[in-house]
Amino acid sequence: SPWPAQGQEEGGTEGRARGAELDSSAAPRPPGHLRQRHAANVRERKRMININSAFDQLRSHVPTFPYEKRLSKIDTLRLAIAYIALLGEILISG
Repeated sequence: SPWPAQGQEEGGTEGRARGAELDSSAAPRPPGHLRQRHAANVRERKRMININSAFDQLRSHVPTFPYEKRLSKIDTLRLAIAYIALLGEILISG
C-alpha cells in the first residue's frame, strides 16, 4: 500500500519518538534566544503570581465555611458568580 500502516511513520521511523531524528535543515537559534526565553519565563511567572493573588483576594470576599479546604479557581469563580447574583436579588427584593 502507498500509505504507511497506522501508527507507523513513512521513512521507517517506527519505534522512535517524533522529533527524535536530527534535522540538519533546522535553523540555528539566534544568539539572544536563551535570554529572550528567560525573560518570557519571568513575565509568565509574574503573570501567574498576579492571577493567583487576584484569586486569593476574591476568595477572601466569598463566604465559605471555615473548615472547607481552599477553593479551586473554577469553584471560586462559580461561588463568586452565585454570591453576586444573591446580593443582586437581595438588593432587588429590598
